[in-house]
Amino acid sequence: PVEGPAGPRLTASGTRPQAHPTGPKRFRTEGVVADAEGKPLTGDGTLERGGSVFGRVLERGSGSAIPGAEVRLIPSARGLPSGPARAATADASGRHRFDGIATGRYVALPEAQGYYLPQLKPTAGFGAMPVGFGRDRSAPAALTVVVTAEGHEAQRDLELARGYSVFGRVVDAAGTGIEEAAIYARGYGLHTIGAQWSLGVLRAEPLAESKVDGEFTVHGLPPKADWVLYAMKKGYAGAYGAPFATGEEAQTPTLTLKLMAGATIRGTVVDGAGQPVADMQVNYAGGSQELAGDKTSATSGPEGTFELTGVPPGDWTLNVRGMGHQEKQTPVKGLEAGEVREGVVIRLVAGVEVSGVVVDQEGEPIPNLELRLQFPTGVSETITAQDGSFTFRGVEAGRCQFFTGNAGAVGKPFDAPATNLRLVSERVVIVRIHGEVLGPDGDPIPLCSVRILPTGG
Repeated sequence: PVEGPAGPRLTASGTRPQAHPTGPKRFRTEGVVADAEGKPLTGDGTLERGGSVFGRVLERGSGSAIPGAEVRLIPSARGLPSGPARAATADASGRHRFDGIATGRYVALPEAQGYYLPQLKPTAGFGAMPVGFGRDRSAPAALTVVVTAEGHEAQRDLELARGYSVFGRVVDAAGTGIEEAAIYARGYGLHTIGAQWSLGVLRAEPLAESKVDGEFTVHGLPPKADWVLYAMKKGYAGAYGAPFATGEEAQTPTLTLKLMAGATIRGTVVDGAGQPVADMQVNYAGGSQELAGDKTSATSGPEGTFELTGVPPGDWTLNVRGMGHQEKQTPVKGLEAGEVREGVVIRLVAGVEVSGVVVDQEGEPIPNLELRLQFPTGVSETITAQDGSFTFRGVEAGRCQFFTGNAGAVGKPFDAPATNLRLVSERVVIVRIHGEVLGPDGDPIPLCSVRILPTGG
């Protein structure tokens, strides 16, 4: 692959990729990496030797090693490392190791059957809140690893706590066991804290899967007073199970999770002229809050078609949104279990355009300004060009208002569509502050997050 004008990107085992064509080793690519005209690219490139992350996975309290534990090393958005998440398995002594790690900040997440991550111990209710979570949107220090330079070896021992197990069965409306159903806990899992810990969007992962005759076992649940589990399988809608508790004094029952045949909604997204509209997101909302659907969203294909499966019975509203068109809500009423509702046509209204220029009090254009447009049913954002100009497309017609991060509301409310607008805003003065972060012994601490807070004056 070509990484822009910097040249080809090089990779090798145990190294981090570099895109700068300044290294001493010379190479030539023929018929592999080419420019837009198909000409082979030549150039110099550099490879940087990666760092290493190592440590042990231990049981909290006893300090015993947990062999076979899986450790994921996930790049933190705050540390700006490159590359995808990595995984390693702890050996018989609980040791794990990653080599060829780019400099940056990472979060190490261990997991093992029968154990839970203490930092994810949930609070009361359906949610899960990481212990010590604050405004800095960073993972706990006990899970954070920083690789500071080439060849740096960062050690991080990780702890897991022994959890509780629950047993149950997944059945259909007739009481027949259903195998290969995924078991989830409502409001619990790493996907609930991905953004809070600057890990991006994490996929919800099942806690267990039902076996023959629908039986399942969930291991490693933390103590909690009101767990709620549910089952999911393609084509089915799952009912939330009865709340139960885990803990030293809790009497955990054998659970029964019910699945019912979900409905299917098939339809087409078209524009005002009846032409199909592709790449529009379709999801459903409302209806019963006691049921979980199999597939809650879909994207319209080249012919504008979409399909939602496993929709719980009841009344729902289809929400459609995408570039160039106003958001549209379409009701779908009276869905029954197992029904296939076809022929749903969602007709979109083309959005309107809002454009203009942002200037300061002296009439000079303001480039690179974050500008937010609030319209009747949503918000859109953009950044002004070098000449201060901006354009919003696909905006809903109606009353609108501009906002910026530094000045709040800008200008007066207006009605869209509108072009050739002239907004006057404060010019942001960029001040560069340089400094150094030192530890108690006076040694520099690299890759720290530094925030500038107002003094209140």
